[in-house]
Amino acid sequence: MGSGASKKKPESTVQKKLRAAAAFSSAGKQAQERRELQETETETNGNETKTDTFITQPDREKENGGPVANDNEKVDSTLQNGVTTKDPEPEDDEVFDKVTKIQSVFRGYQDRRALQKQNEMAIKIQRQFRRHRSSILSESDVQEALRSSPQPVIPSVPDYEKTTVKKLTIEEQMKIRQDEMKQFHRVLSERKEHRRQRARAWRDTQGTDTKDKEFKFEIGKKTKQEFGNFQDEITELKWYAEQQLEITLCGGKEYVPPRILLISSKVPKAEVLEETKKEEGIIVIRYDFNNDTFDTLIDAIRVNLEAYKPGCMAQSLCLYAQGGPGYLYMLKKKVLTTAKLKKENEADQVRFWKELGKMMSRIHPEDTVIHIMGCNILGSESGLQLFDDLEDLMRPNFVRFESPLELSQEGAQMVSTYFSPAKYHLWKSSKYSKSELILPPSMK
Repeated sequence: MGSGASKKKPESTVQKKLRAAAAFSSAGKQAQERRELQETETETNGNETKTDTFITQPDREKENGGPVANDNEKVDSTLQNGVTTKDPEPEDDEVFDKVTKIQSVFRGYQDRRALQKQNEMAIKIQRQFRRHRSSILSESDVQEALRSSPQPVIPSVPDYEKTTVKKLTIEEQMKIRQDEMKQFHRVLSERKEHRRQRARAWRDTQGTDTKDKEFKFEIGKKTKQEFGNFQDEITELKWYAEQQLEITLCGGKEYVPPRILLISSKVPKAEVLEETKKEEGIIVIRYDFNNDTFDTLIDAIRVNLEAYKPGCMAQSLCLYAQGGPGYLYMLKKKVLTTAKLKKENEADQVRFWKELGKMMSRIHPEDTVIHIMGCNILGSESGLQLFDDLEDLMRPNFVRFESPLELSQEGAQMVSTYFSPAKYHLWKSSKYSKSELILPPSMK
């Protein structure tokens, strides 16, 4: 096998045509040169013959130094010997004829190719023009087509068939939401039971009959579904019983439950932030970020609620802590995320949110909310998912999670719910300064 450099690349059709045309032109030039050379030779031979006719026989003898034979004698001598000699005919005419024929064939091929391209372009242009012409209609044609086309008749709807949107009350909305939650838990339990009862060939060691298996599976599925529905009804009745108990202990539905402000010691100048709270209806709890646990937080909230009024719950709670998009730092080495809630070693954190949901008021469930301040936890989609998971942990209690921006209208309303706006903005403007902040007496 030869090296890569010795291999010749295949020539393209254009290179072949150019090489053939160059060969044709060079052959034509050579034939033309030969023809001109032949014509010059014939002219010189003719001139010599003309000059020879004027030379006499004696003169030839004098030039040659002896007797010279005549032309007629030469012809006779050749005839006597029986041999006739002919001058060789030139082959240049044949070569020239072949070259011109090849060139004419090549030129004809080029002309046919050019004519074919012209015809194709003309057909393409005509086709585009016809398509453009057929797609454009004049305004008169459009109006005539609209006049000729029948107009659709829209039937009138009687008043008794018109749909009316009914505004639902809060109780109806709560009932619809409870039905949706029942359906959700029912479907979830069915899926879990299906995953648990599905056939696993590697675990089937006894080899029981498939018909008995299917029969047992159907019975277990139906029983599980009925038990799930019964459990949901029990949970709903328990929630209504707790709501009535709270209303009775607090003195009726007109009672306004307190609000809790939970402040982390990790917040800059947390002791000054504690002084910016509103005067009435706010319970402030400042906890130690490094030493406290979730159980101590639950006990502190429960004790403060009992001290405020026995049997009362919290209408809302504001958690002021550090964090970021999709996560929250409540305690040291305890970060709150969606993934952390699903781990077994974070059981204390899950228990905290479940117990906190039990301490939220049921008198006005539409106003029960937990606010997160001090960080932009909703800066990513994981923050929204975290709020959904926390709401599910607090079932069957209906608790919303919100964290609006403080510059928005909802954020300003949230700030005015827990803090005195003037004191809060003063604290926020100087919370990172090294100098000690003391609120003026007029603001206290």
